[in-house]
This record gives sequence, structure tokens and C-alpha cells, in this order.
Amino acid sequence: MGRVWRKRIAWAVLAAGAAALIAYGFWPDAVPVDTAKIRRGDVIVTVEDEGISQVREVYRVSSPVAGTVQRSPVEVGDEVQKGETIVASVLPTVSGFLDDRTVQMREAAVKAAQAQLRLAEAKLERAKSMAEYWTTQLERVENLEVGRTVTQRTVDETRMEAKARLAEVRSAEAEVNLREKELEQAKAALLDPPAVYSGGKGRCCLSVPAPESGVVLEIHKESETVVQAGAPLLDIGDPRDLEIVAELLSRDAVQVRVGARAIITEWGGPPLEATVRRVDRSGFEEISALGIEEQRVKVWLDIADPPEKWAQLGHDYRVIVRIVVNEQTDVLRVPVSALFRRGEDWAVFVREDDRARLRRIELGARNFDWAQVTDGLSEGDEVILYPSDRLSEGVRVVQRQAE
Repeated sequence: MGRVWRKRIAWAVLAAGAAALIAYGFWPDAVPVDTAKIRRGDVIVTVEDEGISQVREVYRVSSPVAGTVQRSPVEVGDEVQKGETIVASVLPTVSGFLDDRTVQMREAAVKAAQAQLRLAEAKLERAKSMAEYWTTQLERVENLEVGRTVTQRTVDETRMEAKARLAEVRSAEAEVNLREKELEQAKAALLDPPAVYSGGKGRCCLSVPAPESGVVLEIHKESETVVQAGAPLLDIGDPRDLEIVAELLSRDAVQVRVGARAIITEWGGPPLEATVRRVDRSGFEEISALGIEEQRVKVWLDIADPPEKWAQLGHDYRVIVRIVVNEQTDVLRVPVSALFRRGEDWAVFVREDDRARLRRIELGARNFDWAQVTDGLSEGDEVILYPSDRLSEGVRVVQRQAE
């Protein structure tokens, strides 16, 4: 009887072992995962876009007259001194020679001016004669007044007439002066272009000095060419006085405030601290590289770091601008790579006793790397990064080994 029971027990043990082996073979393996512990830190939210460094005050030198600008005596990068360095030379445009009809008309104008001058001189001689006569008459009447042989009325009338004749003399002299200037003007209209402009030697050019000390930033007219008055010739500025201009999407610009902190990167040197100085209140339309119409807004920033730190940064250099719009310091934060959506909520998987446990959480500020946790997690919790579709509530997990 005991022998039978021993056989039955042996077969039962063998069957249980076989079942255990079969169950073990079909039992799901633990999912290897990467994890990170919840710690406190800073969460900085920024808006980012490309920007341009540019000189704050650019002085554009223009041609003061129409003519031919000579080849530029300066090059881009040359230092110039205000009022001393000649930055451009312009040969003014000379009017053409006079035709016969114009010459005859202007010669007639000269003769008319000469006749007007002679007439004015004659009027002056007559006025002087009348003034001399009435001055003599006034002296005679004043002498008779002493002996009371003339009335007071006669004396007053004579004195008034003498003053009037002297005023006529001054008027006639002014008219003579006017007619002389008209004659000079008429003669000047007859002059042909000076011979000095027709030859190759001794040509006189108008020199344009630098309006401000600085560095030549751009030359618009490098070679000799014909220009009109006001045509731009070159730009001058101080490269030590730089500002940053970024063109943000309007939806990002509304988050930016004057005085906000910014970081300037990817210009070829260390990150630079900057401050928002101005946000334009009007936008403009721009077509993106993909052909999409975008509304953009210009944002102006001042570099806060000393010039020695960005000495190699120049005019019209490309930079990346990151403007801080929300900064939370010393807060509980979770890597963004651990987050996923569960319905309308944010959720993470927490590793507890080698099991994945689902946690719904609430978030505050969030950037590309970190998110502020306001509820649902505690410091020291171990969250699973990059959760895959193999994870679910209670699934066994194991820490992935570094290769």
C-alpha cells in the first residue's frame, strides 16, 4: 500500500514540475526600461527663433549731388574718423553747352539788364540833383526864418520836401544795386561749362567726409558709376554698439515682455545674456521656406555681457535667440520623455517593486526637456522614460543594463 502511494506522489511531483516548466516558458519576461528619479530643479520656458546682430546706429552716406562717383577709397572693415576720413568722391554732373537760340536769348537778356542799369543810374542822378536843390532851398529858408521874413509853414514844407528828395536818392541807389546784380546774373547764364571738366587732368571732385567715427559696414557703390543726388554710397557704424533683432511668430511674441531675460546662442562663441528692449506693436507678413504665410513681429534685444565676451560678433551675423517667458526655480520636475496622455490627463509610469504603476499627474510650466509637477508625484519617485506599448498597469519591469 505504501509503495502505491509513493508512486502516486512521484508522478504528482513530476506533473507539477512539468506544469511549472510549461508555465515558466510561457510567463512574460520583464520589460527592460530606462528610469529617472524625480528631483527638484529649475524649469525655464523660452520662445526660440533666429535673429540678426546689427549695429545700433548705422550712418548711411549718400551722394550730395548728381554726378559720377569715383571708385571707393575705403573698403569694408576700414576704420574712419568723423570729418577727417574721405569716404567718397563725386564728380558733379555738368550741364550741356548752349545752343544758338539759347545764346541769343541770353545775350538779349544781358542787353536788357544793361539798359535797366543805365535807366536806374539816370534816375539816381536826377534824384541826387533834386535832393541837392532842396537841401540848398532848406538852408536859404532857415536863414530867412531868423529874420522872420518867411512863415513857419513855408519852413516846414521845405524841410519835408528836402527829406523826401533824400529818400528818393536812397531808393535810386538801391535800384542801381539791384540792376547790377541782374546784369551779373544774365552774364552768368551765358557761361559755357568750364573747360576743366572736359579734360582728363585737373578734374575737381566733391569729397565726402565720414559723418561719424566707426567702421565701414557696407559699400553700395564700389566702382565708378553715375549716381543721382541722394543715392546711397556706403554705411558706417560702430561694431562695439550691437543689438539683436529677432522676428518671432506673433503667437510667440505676445508672450514676450520688455525686460525679459534672453540667451543668445549658436553665434560661434559662448552663450550670451541679453535683455528684451522693445517689442514692436505691429507685425508683418512673411512667406516661409515652405510657402506658408506667417505673421511675424520684430523684437529688439540688448546684449548684457561685456563687449570683451562677444568681440568677434559683427554686423548682420546670424544668432539663435531664446527669450525666457516663464521661469520656475527649485520646483519638482519630471523629464518630458516620461510623459504621455491618458484621456485628457497627463500620466507617467512609476517603477515600484519592479512593477509599472500608472500615475495621473498635473503639470505646470513645461519646456522641451522638463515639466513642472504640481500634483501626483513625490521627490524620489522613479519614473519610466520613453514608455512603450508593452507597458501597462502591473507589468514587470527591469532596469535596462548599459551596453
